[in-house]
Amino acid sequence: MNAWPTPPLLLFDQSSTLGFDGDRVTSGLPPGLPRPRLLYDGGMKTVEASVEIDAPPDRVWQVISDLESFSSWNPFMTKATGRLVVGDRLSITFQPPGGKPMNFKPKVLEVVPNQRIRWIGHLLVPGLFDGAHLLQIEPLESGRSRFTQSERFSGVLTWFTGKLLSRTRAGFEAMNAALKQRSEASA
Repeated sequence: MNAWPTPPLLLFDQSSTLGFDGDRVTSGLPPGLPRPRLLYDGGMKTVEASVEIDAPPDRVWQVISDLESFSSWNPFMTKATGRLVVGDRLSITFQPPGGKPMNFKPKVLEVVPNQRIRWIGHLLVPGLFDGAHLLQIEPLESGRSRFTQSERFSGVLTWFTGKLLSRTRAGFEAMNAALKQRSEASA
């Protein structure tokens, strides 16, 4: 199953306006400025990391869905609050290794207990730099699990994210290792 939606293609012509309110283009550029024909062509970059855990999916779910406990064990998402309810906004502080903390308020897109959580966050406005995050738990034989964390980055600033992408992958790996340790300790 493909858990990622296809990103929108944003086109503008002479009669279009530019500006955002949520996910809609709503306000115009000042008079006399040319309107871009193609703002963003849909190019994306994805970062992914997986780990096998000696604990069943329901135990991994207990750990990963307890956002309030992230500050006590999670080296990448150092603070998280909110409800895992589709449509709600979370508040998450990311601390990539070697980087500065970043605060985001992503919107929850999907929650399937014991399987996956999916959200999307935007830098300033949708289409500038967006991150669609997926936390996926798969059952394995003998009561084990595979946890995969991925982020699909899109937007006009995606091309300038080299260091951020490598730090994000390192953050995923650190978080996955900590999740493995915490899930196995109480399994």
